Amino acid sequence: MPSPDKMSELVSVFEKLGVSNPESFARSQLNEGIPQLSMVFFLYRAFHSLVREGDHKWIRGLTHSPRANPCGAALERILDRGTDLNDLVTFAKCAQRELLVDLIYIIDDATAVHFDDEDVRRSLTPIHWRLFQVDRNGAPIVALDGLHELLGEFDGPKNDGRSARDVNPDDH
Repeated sequence: MPSPDKMSELVSVFEKLGVSNPESFARSQLNEGIPQLSMVFFLYRAFHSLVREGDHKWIRGLTHSPRANPCGAALERILDRGTDLNDLVTFAKCAQRELLVDLIYIIDDATAVHFDDEDVRRSLTPIHWRLFQVDRNGAPIVALDGLHELLGEFDGPKNDGRSARDVNPDDH
């Protein structure tokens, strides 16, 4: 049985990371040994890296030298047509989120080989990977399996500090 202090500490951390049921996550980690904090923190960091609402610096950076960057040239053409910067930020954030979700599914399921060519698919069958929490020396401690299962529960920090459960994605 975990100590009440450890439980309280974990609940507090899960609350700050924005999960919808911090007590359940803490209990699962302490009683079942599931590395919930590592998985939630990985997702927190991943979603925290998405473009933030109102952050236009990346647009300005890309359009600074459009000839050297095809994305910058495309952005300049889009902006020349009068597109609102906030719409670009929202679009970029949505695209980043879709990519991130796809990557999380890839991390979780290396064995699901989706390739049309049968010979290539057979060659890929023995390839496997996993995400691990590691110690200070880089040695694996525990596998972080099932990250995709947490996507519905925890979707990362939102720009105003609210967690996923407080924000309807259709509002953006």
